[in-house]
Amino acid sequence: MTATAKEYLSPAEFAALSTLSEATVRRRIKDGSIPTYQPGGHRTRILIPRDALERSRKAEGEPLNQLRASDHNEGCSAKTDSLLVSPNIPGPSPQWKRSI
Repeated sequence: MTATAKEYLSPAEFAALSTLSEATVRRRIKDGSIPTYQPGGHRTRILIPRDALERSRKAEGEPLNQLRASDHNEGCSAKTDSLLVSPNIPGPSPQWKRSI
């Protein structure tokens, strides 16, 4: 069975039809989260199945990059939290913090 052009998209076409930039599409191809097909082998054009676009649209509806509060609390230690609140950076204190 031969692949037709309508069944596959180039990374630029995929980026134009999705909300992703072309750089993000290429990054996701590299990490394997977007499936690809290379009919000529390594170092040839990359084709993305059209159904991968539908899968990425479904995934966009899900909060992929948003952390829940429980996830944040599990991953952070007290030491990390204290660094976020008041880092101990050497050097003079800012003028707005100095008392007159």
